[in-house]
Amino acid sequence: FRLHGTRPDLTEDFIVKAAASKPALMICEGTNAMGIHLSSEKEVEDKIRRLVSMTGGLVIVSFAINDIDRLRTLYQVAKAAKRKLAISLKQAYLLDTLKGDPRIDVPDVQSDKHLFAYRRRKKTYYKWEQAIMAKMGEVLDAETVGENQSQYIMAATFYDLNELINIQPVADSIFILAAAEPFNEEMEIDYERLTAWMEHFGMPLYHV
Repeated sequence: FRLHGTRPDLTEDFIVKAAASKPALMICEGTNAMGIHLSSEKEVEDKIRRLVSMTGGLVIVSFAINDIDRLRTLYQVAKAAKRKLAISLKQAYLLDTLKGDPRIDVPDVQSDKHLFAYRRRKKTYYKWEQAIMAKMGEVLDAETVGENQSQYIMAATFYDLNELINIQPVADSIFILAAAEPFNEEMEIDYERLTAWMEHFGMPLYHV
């Protein structure tokens, strides 16, 4: 139950309503059921903000694609650092859908000047991708980011690493892994692949 994010009240609402339904059973997924210290979202923001302030090149941050708390955190960091946040088309579509919920404070992808969608290079785009690109107007690609790396914080996943070949990160660029550490074999393989990419491009890898 996410009580350490920016909106613990929404989780508390769920707990109350779930109890009212008198459930017979609850099945819960979790990466760690033991007693551990969890950083608050504010602590995560402060750490990322410090890393960005010391970086002159591109900042790439990897986190769960549907983690709205983390996306909002990066948005605040980007604004404070006078950078633009480049997010995936999926994240842009998600934000555009969520803006109708008054309880969830998300930036407006159609009008916010600090927020841009990043378009991965491919031959065809789905209809929903075309729709969100049309709504946002200007959409970034590898060439645009590559030419102005100090201006961007880029949200990326392991599946976006191929884009680095076209972006060609400059010296003093960093990669921040802002998600859980690997806890199974598949994630360990992905992490090893990530470290190999970072070694190839000479980019320091930080885990926040």
